[in-house]
Amino acid sequence: MPSQNLHVFSTSYPDLCLEGDLHFPFGNEEASFGRSGRCRKPMMKIQQEEHDDQLVLLVEGRLTGAFVPELERCWQAARSDKPHRKISVDLKSVTCVDRAGRYLLQWMHGSGVDFLRAGLAVQDILEQIMGQQECKH
Repeated sequence: MPSQNLHVFSTSYPDLCLEGDLHFPFGNEEASFGRSGRCRKPMMKIQQEEHDDQLVLLVEGRLTGAFVPELERCWQAARSDKPHRKISVDLKSVTCVDRAGRYLLQWMHGSGVDFLRAGLAVQDILEQIMGQQECKH
């Protein structure tokens, strides 16, 4: 049975989101109304699952702004903890990726990280990243 660690981050930070999300400033915070119509704060969650000698980072929410360094920190900590362990990132539940998030994904891919599932918008970004890597060789 895989072991799990959970990291949840929430902050107010402007970001780029998928079509259908509406953002409204509320004082010093920002809330968004997603496709469900319910109000929610911007948030990202990272779960770590270990399977034998592989670590899977399950990312949910927005890979934007202040959340990008949190994913980088989790990834770098995992790399330094066990340098030869295979690391994969599951992006199925990622709803937004900004330029900083895209750069991090590009860096991770260039460092050997595999990307597992992803939604259509994120899949398009991953295909562009992987296509750029192939063109550089």
